[in-house]
Amino acid sequence: MLAKQYRLVRKKDFAEIYQKGKSSALPTLALRFKRRNQAEGAVPANSRFGFVVSGKIFKKIVLRNKLKRQLRSIIQNRLNSITAGFDCVIIARFRIVNRDYRQIEKDVDQLLQKTNLLKLSK
Repeated sequence: MLAKQYRLVRKKDFAEIYQKGKSSALPTLALRFKRRNQAEGAVPANSRFGFVVSGKIFKKIVLRNKLKRQLRSIIQNRLNSITAGFDCVIIARFRIVNRDYRQIEKDVDQLLQKTNLLKLSK
């Protein structure tokens, strides 16, 4: 489970990211992100993540929750490699329906690299 300090839960936070954030997308996932407001000279805070899976993609709540759990797990495994100080919302798109866990993992990596939020390991 993704620790509380890495989660976005407030409606206000989601709305701010949608209004002021930048976006990037793949056929299966979209990412909206925004740098967090921090005091000048402060150490960057952890990046926080929220997940959106529409009822149009999966009609059953069980399947939507399963996909969100998978996405949280993928992000949790990459927390050390993700640039600090961002709020991000990962949005599932319709083409994700027939993907398995490994394919979703590759899509998340590709999306984070595309937005320069994933530090490449050496």
